[in-house]
Amino acid sequence: MKKSIMSSVLVATTLLSSIPALNSGHVAHAEDMSPLTTKGKEIQKNGQNYQLKGVNAGNAFTTEGYLGGITGTKYKNYPKPYEHKTYKELKDALDQKYGPKEAKKKLNTYANNHWTDQDFQNVKDMGMNTIRLPLNYINLTNYKKGMNPDDVKVTSHSFDAVDKFVQKAKAHGIYVILDFHGAPNSQNGAEHSADTNEGSGFGHFWDDANAQGKAKEILYKIAEHYKNENTVAGYDILNEPKGVNEGTSDDQVNQFYKEAIKSIRDTGDKHIIFLEAVWDPDKLHEPSYYNDSSHNLVYEYHNYATKDDPSVKQSFDNKFNKIEKKNYNVPSYLGEFNVQSMSGGPSAKSGDLKHILNRANKDNMSWTFWNYDVQGGGNWGAYKYDSVNEDPNSDNFGKKSGEKPNEPNYSSLKEATK
Repeated sequence: MKKSIMSSVLVATTLLSSIPALNSGHVAHAEDMSPLTTKGKEIQKNGQNYQLKGVNAGNAFTTEGYLGGITGTKYKNYPKPYEHKTYKELKDALDQKYGPKEAKKKLNTYANNHWTDQDFQNVKDMGMNTIRLPLNYINLTNYKKGMNPDDVKVTSHSFDAVDKFVQKAKAHGIYVILDFHGAPNSQNGAEHSADTNEGSGFGHFWDDANAQGKAKEILYKIAEHYKNENTVAGYDILNEPKGVNEGTSDDQVNQFYKEAIKSIRDTGDKHIIFLEAVWDPDKLHEPSYYNDSSHNLVYEYHNYATKDDPSVKQSFDNKFNKIEKKNYNVPSYLGEFNVQSMSGGPSAKSGDLKHILNRANKDNMSWTFWNYDVQGGGNWGAYKYDSVNEDPNSDNFGKKSGEKPNEPNYSSLKEATK
């Protein structure tokens, strides 16, 4: 009898601890978080078409100064200690001041405070079902200042902060795409990849076989950790790859994709794998090339108008038409987009965002807007905020204040989810 009572207590305790609303203060939603799969050109949930609609969570586990935050450019007249730094430079600076373990803890605190339950609720209230979460190798390994990126390791605590993000999303009935935004030695040399390679303009990742091997090892560990978590919609295995010579690096990128897919599938993981065609649909091969044993691929596209485009609207129409013409028999996903152009590109006009979203919905193309929020306002966010706690010694490090909808983006995005 005593054994029976103890068993009942243990079962009850286990059940209670598994409910986010009781365990962590999250708002519980009775959402069906069934695994997502693909069939032909559809992403499916429980055998029915399921279009992903959401936002990116940039600037939580990555740094992009134009979005604001700890490395932002909001207060140009009052330079901050960490302004304009890449994530690697930020981690190095914090390592030097606090030591590697404490620095990692502070960055995790920043990410956790930067995305609160209210942020997830805001996404849900917009009618969205997905968040694309950019991550880099520093988030997920034991990297410390001076360490060769080829030597980093995934540890037992590597996923602590990401787990919190995923569980918050789960509590609100939102899927998460884990986006490998920054690989060791950088796949594109951009600030958002964690390491600019000292301004080289390209990613040394592509001339470093050890870095490529390390990236596949990290992807294996990610899949091993999340293979049974249905809240994870899938893995975007490399963000915006750019080799030393873009014209000759496509074969390298596609070969890496094939090998990375095998690494993920070797864990037994069957999640969707997102392959980026940056920036042209022609960059990818037919699905059969990648030998995906689970036949669960989605082709991903990013688009921002450039100086070569006559208008924002025309830039996106051209991209949609190219995707339609290629006619790959896999689902299409617009993983990053905004009406904000690249340097020298055309200015956005009223109605541009609605036009883009209407076309994506018409084509049954999943989408995640870049970005969820931005400091100060402008085109980049669905939400905007006034300031952020920049004190690494504060328990509120990373906490935003003055957050509110950023119009007209907010209304256009919300309308597109109906």
